[in-house]
Amino acid sequence: MFKLGLIILSITAAKAIACPNLQGKFLCNEQDENGNNIQVVYNVEQNSNNGITTYKLTKNDEVLTLIADGQERMQNEFKVKGSCDSNKYLNITTTGSDSGYIYTSNSQTSLSGSQLITNSVLEVTQNNSVIYKTQDTSICQKL
Repeated sequence: MFKLGLIILSITAAKAIACPNLQGKFLCNEQDENGNNIQVVYNVEQNSNNGITTYKLTKNDEVLTLIADGQERMQNEFKVKGSCDSNKYLNITTTGSDSGYIYTSNSQTSLSGSQLITNSVLEVTQNNSVIYKTQDTSICQKL
């Protein structure tokens, strides 16, 4: 799973002036598909064009592009919407469904000193009832 994509996919923004500068390389602790703890390096590139901020997230050969303009877009099987808040936070909402389950992830990412901090909430619903909900804080170190 492209965790930073879901975390920083947990990335939404309105105007370039209102988006945080998240550019850089970051070392993050994650779990692989077998539950083993691993360290992963992410590269975050950022640019502005006509007042819209775009983030490009790279992990190994995987690349995810996020446009922070408040518009919902398809990324793989997920709908992703990014926006920025107070030039400090990148907000990302990701939704998808599978076999009657609806998955919704909301995240808020900011840079505090040399730490990229993402607070996220994942909720799984079925028949309009929440069947699973978890909150997580991820801290990545800027290299």
